[in-house]
Amino acid sequence: MLGTIYTQDLYMTWMAVPYLPLAVYGIIRTFRHDDVKSQLWLAAPLAALWFTHSPVALWMTMIAAASQVFRLLGPHRSLVAMRRAGVGAGLFFALGHYPFVSVATLAIPGTTSAVTSGLTQQDRITAVIHEVFPQVLLPVSENARQLSDLQLGYGLWLAWGFTVVAACARGSAREIRVLAIACSMLLLLLLPVPGVTAWLWEHLPEQIKRITFYWPMHRFYLLLAAMIAAAIPTALTFRASTRAKIPLLWLGGLLAVAVGWSLLEARQFVRA
Repeated sequence: MLGTIYTQDLYMTWMAVPYLPLAVYGIIRTFRHDDVKSQLWLAAPLAALWFTHSPVALWMTMIAAASQVFRLLGPHRSLVAMRRAGVGAGLFFALGHYPFVSVATLAIPGTTSAVTSGLTQQDRITAVIHEVFPQVLLPVSENARQLSDLQLGYGLWLAWGFTVVAACARGSAREIRVLAIACSMLLLLLLPVPGVTAWLWEHLPEQIKRITFYWPMHRFYLLLAAMIAAAIPTALTFRASTRAKIPLLWLGGLLAVAVGWSLLEARQFVRA
């Protein structure tokens, strides 16, 4: 979060910050309460995101849509639930249609349409991902002026690992599985995994790559932070069995150390 505004001047991305936790909450709530209110909690933040920054909004909307497909094919498989999801889609369109209409009708004389133009250097995305590796797994640079300073940090890496472990446990809540899968997929698109990352970007639709543009770290790390932070309390409510309980005290100690480290790292952003 600090990197987006302190060293990268990503003002539109920063405007999306307040709505991301609300959108993630909306996803979680739909799994726990299948009602119109939950659909509103999901639709309203997603619509607000499209008014702030379309690349962040695009990926959050795709994650939310995938979560609802997963939900409607699983625990809430019924015609009534699908109707409520339809109401949610209608609410989203009603609240957020203006950015779509305004961009689609935008025409500036002498320039290529923002809607029809393509991404001229598609391989540039994977090149940028390789350029910041392994620096994205290292401490923040002096005065935090590097692109690699947009990263999870060790605290969120720890929280992501815990989320994955909780999601893999027998009987875990479906919402924690959704968040764990979404975060893992974004990380596969952010880290240069041989034979995987480049293939994924190559096979993504052209429109998605064009909106995301050449620097996916500008969009994805903020999404990851919101989902991982929301996943921790969700995962902590789960117990695999009476014999194998989550060691809360041990985990709390690790998270406390990680938060302290993050505070130390933040001083580089303040210096900048």
